[in-house]
Amino acid sequence: MVKREIWVCIIGTLSILSSFASASRHVAYESFASRWMEALPLGNGRLGLMIYGNPVSETYALNEITFWKGSHNHKSNPSSSDAFRMTRKLILDNNFDEAHRVAGAMEGDMSSFGSHLPVGNIKIDFDYKDNKISDYSRSLDIEKAIHTVCFKAGDIVYTHTAFCSNPDQVTVIRYDANKSKSINFNLNLDIPLADTIYFKDNKLIAQGRTDNNGGVNFTLVLGLSITGGEMTYSDSLLTVTCADKVEVYYDLNTDYCNDETYNITVENIDSCIAKDYEQLKNNHITDYSSLYGTVKLNIGEEKDNDITVDKRLSAMKSGEVDNDFYALFFQYSRYLAISSSRENSPLPANLQGLWNDNIACNMPWMCDYHLDINIEQNYWLNNVANLHQCNIPLFNFISRISEWGKKTAKSVYGINRGWVANTMCNVWGYTAPGSIWWGLSPACGIWISLHLWQQYEYTGDIDFLRDIVYPVLKDEAGFYLDYLYLDSVSGYYLSGPSLSPENSYKYNGKAYCLSMMPTFERTLIYELFTRLVECTEILNIDKDFAHELKSVLSLLPPYRVGREGQLQEWLSDYEENHVNHRHTSHLLGLYPYNHITPEQTPELARACEIAISRKLATSDWEDVEFSKANMAMFYARLLKGDESLKCLNSLFDDFMGNNLLTFSPPGIAGAEEEIFIIDGNFASSASIAEMLLQSHKGYIEFIPSIPQCWDSGEFSGLCVCKGGEASAKWRNGKLSLFSITAKVNGNFVLKIPQGKWCVKIGNKSKKIIGNSINNYNLAKGDTIVFSYE
Repeated sequence: MVKREIWVCIIGTLSILSSFASASRHVAYESFASRWMEALPLGNGRLGLMIYGNPVSETYALNEITFWKGSHNHKSNPSSSDAFRMTRKLILDNNFDEAHRVAGAMEGDMSSFGSHLPVGNIKIDFDYKDNKISDYSRSLDIEKAIHTVCFKAGDIVYTHTAFCSNPDQVTVIRYDANKSKSINFNLNLDIPLADTIYFKDNKLIAQGRTDNNGGVNFTLVLGLSITGGEMTYSDSLLTVTCADKVEVYYDLNTDYCNDETYNITVENIDSCIAKDYEQLKNNHITDYSSLYGTVKLNIGEEKDNDITVDKRLSAMKSGEVDNDFYALFFQYSRYLAISSSRENSPLPANLQGLWNDNIACNMPWMCDYHLDINIEQNYWLNNVANLHQCNIPLFNFISRISEWGKKTAKSVYGINRGWVANTMCNVWGYTAPGSIWWGLSPACGIWISLHLWQQYEYTGDIDFLRDIVYPVLKDEAGFYLDYLYLDSVSGYYLSGPSLSPENSYKYNGKAYCLSMMPTFERTLIYELFTRLVECTEILNIDKDFAHELKSVLSLLPPYRVGREGQLQEWLSDYEENHVNHRHTSHLLGLYPYNHITPEQTPELARACEIAISRKLATSDWEDVEFSKANMAMFYARLLKGDESLKCLNSLFDDFMGNNLLTFSPPGIAGAEEEIFIIDGNFASSASIAEMLLQSHKGYIEFIPSIPQCWDSGEFSGLCVCKGGEASAKWRNGKLSLFSITAKVNGNFVLKIPQGKWCVKIGNKSKKIIGNSINNYNLAKGDTIVFSYE
């Protein structure tokens, strides 16, 4: 029962967590990187680079988010819509062989699909009077987003500092020495796609095009500011001699967003050269910290920054408990989110965020926007981790997808209302199906667009709901209202033909992928229509439209439990062709949505757990970074914190490099080597937040799923649905203090643990007995604090 408490609300805030350690969080090493997956990332949401930290021969691997090849291509087979309707009829008749043959006509033309590409490298060879290198260290300060390399060459101390500034839109690298005239190096630009590289006005400039048949034109500019030395350019080498200190400024722009690539890039560099270095650095720190500093997290005792990450990982693999590592990893993932997706970023984070290893872009699946889980996972962390602004590039991209998807709705499905997007999407407007075995999945457009609703859920921004969320989702629902089919046999509305990403089933001993209304699609259509009905009620509009949605919702098939006790992946209880398949899309009702919970739907929750355990029990499970993160999240939602932690530990052991970036292992989807994929970072860190705080069930619950070994800790700044920020302390596995600060006027429902509590809002307090779910109205700015008596 929900108890309603009446309070006189007094605006004010309370700082309840005063014991956080003040030490900065560093990702530190005692040796430089020998390969890309050991380097460390910097980024400002548009520009990115990976730094190896080699004191003798340094490499900066360069990236820019719009650096794409490919081109617009909206060609479709003229018979696509006929094939769509014929395939549906054949599946309903159980003629699966012919259905899969006919469905091939629905596939889009991917000949100019393209991929995100790496820019190239800045290579610097240093010259020292004494080449004996000692006292080496490199570190990434994730509280300031600054990379530092320190070492001695002989008896001279050198410091290399780098940061990627969002306010000034330039990467800045500074070289210092504690002895004058000691900096000497040769710099070379290795830009494979540059048509020309030249030196002009004391700047090194590269220009070119990413694709002869499309792509983007680009201009790259390097500017240098030198104190006490000389700079010359000859034979493609920029040489600096006898300098006291040097600052290198890097920028690149493409015509994806701006035709004036040369002018804007030169202006950015000239502007930075004219500014004081400390001013640039302070601008960067202030800007970055305004996002990063919103959340604090301690789990157990914080480790000394002098202990390198590789040593910590090695110790954990040997069985040492290092609870602080989970907090470090969580904050590192927030660092990656800020670095790869800022409010002014022209594109959202892709499969590799912002950083391109030159491997994924050469794979058949490319470095693009996969909408059947990967890009969704990229943005699972942001709302709960108080990074709402970092979602804006995704929302801008969804707006473009919704326009591109209108053409696909008409040309592929013959539907004139609304929009649709399938598995793979690029920056050129591709929303058509790919191969029917992995790419015919129209509900992917729903999945990505529901991030708009989730932004509203966490911020309570009515203007955003009315102006952005509702129009996009309503337009999308128009497609599905016409796409659904009222089946006279079952009496349910069915969708399809579509697949359960990227899986297949057996029928009469043969493998097939397409079916009518796989659970994945049912979940997403139900969620879309339900949230739209909620929108109409909040905004008090479109009652007739809401009635239409409700009538369909009442006739969607229910979730079903299969012969093995598992949640069914398909409408029929087909035998899985790959029990070991890495995708678990039929469990979306458990996470990220709230259709299935242990408290409210225990039978379905148990069916989800059986589905998970069956996969984990297979000896050849296709375990990858995103699937392992999924399992951690599912167990957190099932309130099994120890199992969730096991999945995190397995991710750290098997799918994460020493630079804390996650990867897909060899043998998966044609990969011959480890390939960096960033979704494992974001999704697994979201699972950490889910262990600490849940608000999806209609009430807020603190530490609902913490592992036993996380017996003590504290956090502040994590966000909950309805527009609140949460803080908590716990000791010996029990809450001692927790609070909610309202960011908007609202009603907050909290689960109060058993025991005696003192509750305080402003200067008013009262004592209550816990073990109940209570309801509190808070005005914007109010903080309600519960302290254990």
